[in-house]
Amino acid sequence: MKKKLPIKLNPGNTTDCFIVYLLTILMTDERYLPWYVERFIELEMGIFKGKPVHDFWMYYYEYITFDKSYVFDEVLDIKRFMYKDKGNIVPDVIEAINNSQYVMLGVDCFYVWDGETNHGYHECLIHGYDEEKNEFYYVDIEYGGWVEKTVSFTRIAEGFHACINDYNNYHERLLYMPRFHMPAFTISPNQSFNREPNLMRIFTTVDSFLRGSRHDVAGMYPYGPGGKGEYFESILWKGINIYKGIYEELYDFLKNNTNQDLERKFMIGMKKLIENKEALLHKMQYLHIHRYIELEDPMTEGMEKLIVIIKKAFTALGRYHKTHDENDFLNAMNMIKDAEEKDVLVLGTIRDLLAKSTKDFYGKV
Repeated sequence: MKKKLPIKLNPGNTTDCFIVYLLTILMTDERYLPWYVERFIELEMGIFKGKPVHDFWMYYYEYITFDKSYVFDEVLDIKRFMYKDKGNIVPDVIEAINNSQYVMLGVDCFYVWDGETNHGYHECLIHGYDEEKNEFYYVDIEYGGWVEKTVSFTRIAEGFHACINDYNNYHERLLYMPRFHMPAFTISPNQSFNREPNLMRIFTTVDSFLRGSRHDVAGMYPYGPGGKGEYFESILWKGINIYKGIYEELYDFLKNNTNQDLERKFMIGMKKLIENKEALLHKMQYLHIHRYIELEDPMTEGMEKLIVIIKKAFTALGRYHKTHDENDFLNAMNMIKDAEEKDVLVLGTIRDLLAKSTKDFYGKV
């Protein structure tokens, strides 16, 4: 027997695996677009202070809060996966798919990903199976895009079993993973979802991005070695302040950094910024097509120009990391400043447009 549940690859977000997996399921049905256009608008950028920096991130939702864990609750029915045998999870996964449930498993990448030589935890979204070939269908990233792949029943069983052992042996996993329903859960789209987009929610989020913020944060990170916690100091930039954080406070770090892992994380963050602006344009076009707002050509053109500028800055920074030509770096920083100015204008226009549309829409009730 063979069965595959529908997926939509590359659903407008390619840089946050956990979010991508869930959007891959959700975006197969247009009924959920009113929910989607309200979300993934605001961004947070941060660093853990080190020598000079020992970690960098760019997220849609603050990672150490519960917001990220429950953002999909309105549209997806997510339940803990009650498998019968952690040593052989295959029959339970097949049964779930036969019940039209997607399965998210924590796995040891060594057993699942082709060519992986290191052991390490990651999520794996399974959306189908082929009993004749003894294979599962799963979603994976390849060359910067998301693709459908197959993996043997045996490798999934081994990968999950290894993950469970890791989960039980390290205390911090016990604190961290259940927040995201891991190490195993099933996913079903909420078929009863049916509502219009909340314009006030979109307005509030755009307004918050435009206001921005910058904070110095210190405290005890709860998932340190041995589960004892670890003291940290960090800087958080939110919304429009991300640009200034890049071209001012991260200037020396970006110019002099030799850590390839941090370089990769920053470039992923820049890609997320690009996708964030592309998605915002598509969301405004959706609202225009469905007559929630009246989108004018100058605003659309402004957003398109903003996206081009950030893409050029991304390319220049990528080139600098290979050639170390200071002209590339300076050009990238100048383009980030230019993008900041244009984003203020674009977001201000969107905010005013949403304010008017919200007033008109609710004024008719």
